[in-house]
Amino acid sequence: MDAIGGVVGLLIGIAIVVLIFWALREVVSWYWKINQMIELQDAVVLLLTNLNRKNEKQIELQQKILETMLKTFEKNGGEVNWDELNEVIKK
Repeated sequence: MDAIGGVVGLLIGIAIVVLIFWALREVVSWYWKINQMIELQDAVVLLLTNLNRKNEKQIELQQKILETMLKTFEKNGGEVNWDELNEVIKK
């Protein structure tokens, strides 16, 4: 009986260790997943911010080009001065 009790105790001990290991593994995996999701979200925010800045600069340039075209069109009686327009684009 003592041998059977010792084996049962050993099996219960192993089962408890396995359950504790499994529970801790789940907690650690859950924590790492959350950290990874936060890192990915930060990366997405950074990329979107950079994209927005590029778009704002491009829109500003397009507005300057259109304003210059309109001014040169009005100044030259209906013709665009392409040299003046190219100078604005280079700025």
